[in-house]
Amino acid sequence: MTKVDLMVLGLLSEKPMHGYQLKRVLEDNHADLWSEVSTGHLYYTLKKLKQSKYVDEKTSRTGNRPPRHVYALTDEGKKALKTGLDELDVHTQRLFFSLDIVIAFARALLLPPGKLELLIGKRKSAVEEEMDEIKGAWRDKAVSGNLSLSEYLIFEHRQSLLAAELRWAKWALKITKGIDHNALSTKNFKADGPHPLPR
Repeated sequence: MTKVDLMVLGLLSEKPMHGYQLKRVLEDNHADLWSEVSTGHLYYTLKKLKQSKYVDEKTSRTGNRPPRHVYALTDEGKKALKTGLDELDVHTQRLFFSLDIVIAFARALLLPPGKLELLIGKRKSAVEEEMDEIKGAWRDKAVSGNLSLSEYLIFEHRQSLLAAELRWAKWALKITKGIDHNALSTKNFKADGPHPLPR
């Protein structure tokens, strides 16, 4: 059971919906900013959940409009949702970054002077853009008083993680200015990062 499966099952546990409704709810909740949900895979996920007997599909037609496929959670789907949420790795989940792999193998890549600084600078810009996007996405709900506690907790979690990464990127840009892959192998350096090394 994927996280996307769980998101769809969770939404359908609130009420039956057709695909377009699900897509709108995900977009209105800015799910793409805090989860792995892609609305592009929504219909594939619904088809898969239907084959697994987790959702039921009913077709209805109004006038000359095309038929609507309304999806509802089955009893089996309710059990799968509960089991899936219980089994989510919320305690030990770790974050891994592609940039750390590039840093670890800078010698193999023969990174020239300034290249690592450029990569960190691009990551810093991406983090700043994501922070602004999240603030913008939640702003309307906060201003209108429609922000739920769960949405606020998610907002704070995302912003806190991004703020920590931004702090690291600003510091890392200072110490990687103009260095090449050889400098990254140096053992005698000033450990003046935001967190003291264990001694």
